[in-house]
Amino acid sequence: MAGRTGHHENQAEHSLFQTLSQVHDVHVAKTTEALEIALADEKVSGLLDCPLGTPCFYIETVTEDASGRTIEYSRSYFRGDKTSFVIERSYS
Repeated sequence: MAGRTGHHENQAEHSLFQTLSQVHDVHVAKTTEALEIALADEKVSGLLDCPLGTPCFYIETVTEDASGRTIEYSRSYFRGDKTSFVIERSYS
């Protein structure tokens, strides 16, 4: 059964990019993520349950298809005291 966004319940079992590719013929070509340190403002500190002014990671993500069309955009905040990152690079 389709929900308000037009997605079927079984699509939630797959990744967004898999669903875009298989159901909508939209293929991810590139993702760009910008990372910076930001101080938690009133809204962020409330959502992350941290003191006002706490250093947080702010990540802005833009995903594009082969023609450069944006197919995903997100802004995320992560508490600096409860976050770790792993960066893996493969070169072939």
